[in-house]
Amino acid sequence: MSQAAPNARTRTEPTPNSLCRALAAWRFDNRYARALPADPVAENYRRQIANACYSRVYPTPVRGPTLIGWAPEVAALVDLPAPPSADGVLAEVLG
Repeated sequence: MSQAAPNARTRTEPTPNSLCRALAAWRFDNRYARALPADPVAENYRRQIANACYSRVYPTPVRGPTLIGWAPEVAALVDLPAPPSADGVLAEVLG
């Protein structure tokens, strides 16, 4: 019987709660939003923007989200557990 190395991480199927906890632990610093000028027009439509570096948009829900790519090496860097399926809660959050 073989044993895992002492520092090896054991992989279990993540639950929606464990994924939400992992994402909630991330700290985002949107310093560009504080430092750079934003588009003063709040409506979402395609247009040229003058004197602004970004425009705020509201997300559009995706019908039937599916996770189409996953980099396990990157997920490990941020302690994000592997998704149990391509159409689960992670697809809903990232899709």
